[in-house]
Amino acid sequence: GWLPEEMNRTIHGVEHWLASESGRVIVCSGYMSDQVTGLFAVPSSRVDVVPNGVEARRWRASQAAVSAARARFAGDGPLVTFAGRLVYEKGVQHLLAGVPRLRELHPQLRVVIAGDGPYRGELEADVHRLGLADVVELPGFLGGELPALMAASDCFVVPSIYEPFGMVALEGAAAGAPLAVAA
Repeated sequence: GWLPEEMNRTIHGVEHWLASESGRVIVCSGYMSDQVTGLFAVPSSRVDVVPNGVEARRWRASQAAVSAARARFAGDGPLVTFAGRLVYEKGVQHLLAGVPRLRELHPQLRVVIAGDGPYRGELEADVHRLGLADVVELPGFLGGELPALMAASDCFVVPSIYEPFGMVALEGAAAGAPLAVAA
C-alpha cells in the first residue's frame, strides 16, 4: 500500500481485509511478520513464520549447460546477472546505474537481465541512455536455462527495493552463484 498506484492501494486493502479476517497468518520471515503486525494491526500471537526454501537439486545445472551459458552470455569478461520480474520494486535500475563504474574496472564486463515485465521499457531506455547496449542484454524469460545462467555468473545480483519473499536469492545460491543481495 505504500506505492502510489491504485493497484497497490487495492492490493493493500484486500491484504488488510484478509489478515483481519484470518484466524492465523503465515509469513516467510521475521521482516514479513513485522510488516503484517505493523501495517495490518494483526496481533503477533496470530502470526506464524515459516521460512522459504527451494528444492536445491532443481537449481543445479550440468557443467555442459553452464559452459554453454558462459559462451552465450559472458564473452571474455566477468558476467553479472539478474533474474526476475521487471518491475520498479526489483531495483534493476540501481544495478544499471552501477554498470558504468563496474565497466571502468572490468572493460569486458557483461550484464544479463533475465525476465520480463512492465518496467522493461524504462530499463531498456536506461541501457541506451547510459551507453550500455554493448554490455547489457535483456533476453527475456529464460525458463529452464536460468539455473545454468545463474551458475555461470560471476555475481548474481538481487538489488530489490522491496523483496518480501527473496526466493530468487535462494535459487541463485542453490545454483551455486556468488550473490550480491540488497538488505
